[in-house]
Amino acid sequence: MTDLVEFIRARLDEDERLATRAATLCGCHPAVPVWRFEGDEGAGRIVIEGDPHPDTHASPNRLRKCWDKSYANKFAAEHIVNHDPARVLREVEAKRALLAACVEYDDMPAGMSGSGLAYQVEELLALPYADHPDYRPEWSPS
Repeated sequence: MTDLVEFIRARLDEDERLATRAATLCGCHPAVPVWRFEGDEGAGRIVIEGDPHPDTHASPNRLRKCWDKSYANKFAAEHIVNHDPARVLREVEAKRALLAACVEYDDMPAGMSGSGLAYQVEELLALPYADHPDYRPEWSPS
């Protein structure tokens, strides 16, 4: 296994851990990772499907689900909902499947059919983590 593959696997493990932790909300119930956006340009909230405490905002461990009338907060709320834990977990699963398919070609000699493409895909899978301190410049897609 290459350092690049190990790097990607570690980042996917981190993504999965954080999404799972976010999905469990306050920790007193099973994960409920599906979030949706309710409201308009005036006001609204992030609704967490199956949340047994939908109106509780007192705990510092919970997602603050309301926003005021500013566009900045509305757009942040929409972004948060678009990247809810359920979606992140699906993305982690898909990226792991892509990585597993690529790893099959890692031991092939250079120039063999698929080996170059597999490495390019690995570089692209690592690219979203380019700001991570363990990311290496040589992994940047050429």
